[in-house]
Amino acid sequence: MKINLFLSCVIALLLVSCSNSNQVKIDNSDIEFFDFKAFFEKEIKDFSFSKIKKTVTLNDQTETKELTEFDMEKELNLFVKANISRPSWKDKYQVTTSGNKTTYKAIDDELTIREIILEKEDTIVQQITIHTLSDNTIFEAAKIMVYQPQKGFSIENKQDVMLAGKNNIKIEVAFLE
Repeated sequence: MKINLFLSCVIALLLVSCSNSNQVKIDNSDIEFFDFKAFFEKEIKDFSFSKIKKTVTLNDQTETKELTEFDMEKELNLFVKANISRPSWKDKYQVTTSGNKTTYKAIDDELTIREIILEKEDTIVQQITIHTLSDNTIFEAAKIMVYQPQKGFSIENKQDVMLAGKNNIKIEVAFLE
């Protein structure tokens, strides 16, 4: 009798936990997502600055260098990878527009890219801010990436790894000339 009751409870819990009734359905079929990948690929292709100022901070240690040799494709790789413009993800993000700002917010907690904020003046991109979150039982990493065309970008990464501790890494790049 106790075993039957236990099995019934386990089966009921499994059925309830597999239910999708609490997921929000978003219909973005009529919304055209901004093509972030194409935007950053064009930025890399059209990049014309010959000098950058790069500041890297690891926890409390900071180092700044002016560089004339750098690989913009490598520098912007994380931005290119943060592409949510996939047909299969169209219903995974809630899209809101207010004035010059469009926000793409993940409604699926499993998605690493949690939010993208696109700011434009008319049709010209002024700033793109990307929030990502990766976590599991032994690791958590949160990133805030900000890109400003013709000005520069920053990537802030906060990591918490079990047994290894916390690390805060910030990279700031200014386009100089």
